[in-house]
Order: sequence, then C-alpha cells, then structure tokens
Amino acid sequence: AGEKAKASGVFSSAALYVEQGIGFLDENSWNDYYQLWLRLYMSCIELEFCNGNFEKLAEALNCIITHAKCFDDKLRAYCILIFSLGGQKQLVKAIEMGLDVLER
Repeated sequence: AGEKAKASGVFSSAALYVEQGIGFLDENSWNDYYQLWLRLYMSCIELEFCNGNFEKLAEALNCIITHAKCFDDKLRAYCILIFSLGGQKQLVKAIEMGLDVLER
C-alpha cells in the first residue's frame, strides 16, 4: 500500500503505511529480514524527505547507517541525507558530507 501511495504522489499516506510496516519489525529484523528491513527504511527516508520531516528522516537514516551490511546499501541513504541538508539550507554540511561519501 505504501508503494502504491508513493507512486501516486500521496507521500503523507505512504509515509504512514511505511511507518506501520516498520512497526511490525522487531529489534533483529535488520538481520533476519534484511531486504524487507532495508526496503522499508529506505522508503521511510525518501518519504520523510518529500514530506519535509527531517527529524524522522534522521532517525531512519541512523538505523540504515548503523545496520546496513555494505556501503552500496548505505549510498542511497547518504544521497538523501545530502539532499535533505541542502533542503534545510545547510549547504556547507551538505558539501562536506558529499566529499566524505566520495572518499569512501
């Protein structure tokens, strides 16, 4: 339901569906159901970016950075973080983060 709402541009509803999906996950889901966990959290940060909810975005992003198994799984999250910093007019931080990611 979250993906359909997201595809339709109904980002606030999509974020609620994704948040409910995340609510069904437990502490070890990032390990036991990694692909589902990653997909839900990536959708969460994308939707919260679109909704301008940078606090929820940061919470979900921290989970991805902490638990993602490889850099490739973190890369999209870093890109959204950089865009969100730009959206919050924190351009110096966005540039620094971009350079940090490029060094990896």
